[in-house]
Formats: sequence, C-alpha cells, structure tokens
Amino acid sequence: MTALANVDPNITPAFASDAGCWIDGHWGQYATVRLMSLAVERGWRLSDEDDAIFLRLHVSAGSPSSPEASDGDWEALYEQGGLADQAEAWLNDHVAPEGFVFGWHDGEFFLWPVHVWHWQGDDPDACDCTCSQMSAAWAYL
Repeated sequence: MTALANVDPNITPAFASDAGCWIDGHWGQYATVRLMSLAVERGWRLSDEDDAIFLRLHVSAGSPSSPEASDGDWEALYEQGGLADQAEAWLNDHVAPEGFVFGWHDGEFFLWPVHVWHWQGDDPDACDCTCSQMSAAWAYL
C-alpha cells in the first residue's frame, strides 16, 4: 500500500489497528459474499456484469431461501480466480496497510501482519522473521 497522500479518495484503507478477524465463521457458506461486500464498501469497483452477480448473491445471502442467485453466480464467486479471489487480492493491493496481509485461516478472514502468516505455513523454520517480529506475531495467534 502506498502512503495515504497517494491513495484514491474513493478507497478506504485499513490501518494496523484494524488487524484481526474481519469475517468470522458464523457467516458459513456466505462468508465470501461478505468478503465481496467488504471490498465494495472499501472502494472495489465491479463491472456491470459482476455487479449484477454480486447483487443476486447478496440478496441470496440475506435470505437463503431466495432463488435470486443461480448456480452460475455461485460458480463465478467460488471458481479459481473468481470474484472471491479477486476481492481478496484487491483488498491486499489497495486496503491492507504496509506489512499486513488479508487471508483466510480456519474458515475466518483476517488482516494480520505478514509475519503471522509465516507461522501458518507447513514449515515454520522457513520463516525469516526476526525474534521481535515473531514475538509480535504471537499476539495475533
């Protein structure tokens, strides 16, 4: 993320003090619709086609018995590189503060310092964090 003076005024950046859980597990299958909502609220611009899909998904998430969203809409959300992946990438590129990354862990969506994510990998010895960075990371785990 760039310095605040260079940020698009239509984008609402996050700050280090915003670190933590942004989408908790109670959202269940609708967590990725919530992810899109957060990105749109922060300034993510959708194409007309994607905006129409988002609106149908949003209505369906608010009322699960609603037939608004089609299987194709859900596929557009979940497919590899789909709307959910695009929303997460956009948040990381435009909203996350320097040294922080958004991501999923155990069915919840977090904004954590990059050093916390090193601890989530398969090989914690691969982390090149300093002792102070590792100590600070424990505060989020």
